[in-house]
Formats: sequence, structure tokens, C-alpha cells
Amino acid sequence: MSLRQPSPLLRRLVLALGAVVILLAGYILGNQYARQRLEQQVSAQLLEAPRTLPAFSLADTDGQAFGPEAFTGHWSFVYFGCIDCADSRENV
Repeated sequence: MSLRQPSPLLRRLVLALGAVVILLAGYILGNQYARQRLEQQVSAQLLEAPRTLPAFSLADTDGQAFGPEAFTGHWSFVYFGCIDCADSRENV
């Protein structure tokens, strides 16, 4: 009993389909991994409706008074964090 060898065309087709499946699987898994990493890194909150800020007074980098009026009339992004702690130095 002799086994027939597959034709070279069939062998190339199987290899090409295998390569496409491997590339597609890598693309899908890579996107899932990237999405999970992004979700871990991004921590922000978009507020649906503007909120009224309570009265407060802080000092800006020049030592000048800084209050809620600084946010009036435009979009603002505020980050409160420690600039001199171990966590911030690791991210620089």
C-alpha cells in the first residue's frame, strides 16, 4: 500500500492558509493585549454635565492665588498628584 504525496500546489495552499490563520490570530490577540494595557493605564473620568466648583483657593507655580474662576469658559484638565514621590519618578 503506497501513500500518495500531496501535490506541490496543495502543499503551498495549506502553508499559505496556515500562515494567514497564524497572522490573524496574532493580530487579534495583540489587539486584545493592547486594549487591556490601555485600560490599565488610562484612569480618567469624563463628566457628562458641568459641575459647579465650590469656592477654593490654591497657589499656582508663581505663588499667585488660583481659584474656580480660572476654569470658567473653557475645557479644563486637572491632575492632582505628587511630583516628588517614588511613583512619579518611576513614570518619568
